[in-house]
Amino acid sequence: MRKKLPKINKQDNEELENMETTEKDSIHVDLGVRLPSDLAENAEFMEWYNGRPIKIQELIRSHPPNREYRVQNGEYPATIHSYDENEDGAVTLQANIHSPFFPRCVFGLSAEDVIPWEISEVT
Repeated sequence: MRKKLPKINKQDNEELENMETTEKDSIHVDLGVRLPSDLAENAEFMEWYNGRPIKIQELIRSHPPNREYRVQNGEYPATIHSYDENEDGAVTLQANIHSPFFPRCVFGLSAEDVIPWEISEVT
């Protein structure tokens, strides 16, 4: 069952911005990709995010759950359903493809299979 993301609370965002952190206690592991501000400002999302393994956090930063994507050059937009870490350590995505003809959930996708959806790309 997919959990709905809570509404962004401006007060929580201000608390996160004013929070003093050391390198050891940092809220983010900075690998060059930051979470979008609308997610980073959401305290409930951040609690969930901080409980994920580092590999999953990296995937979430590069492929946020509140965006639309194109899966393997598909014709219809998709949203991320879940992030998974396999037994071999590989991380994969599950995506919901929003086709009016055949909506479906696709699993085992690599990050390279999923690119941001651009409205101008629709043919």
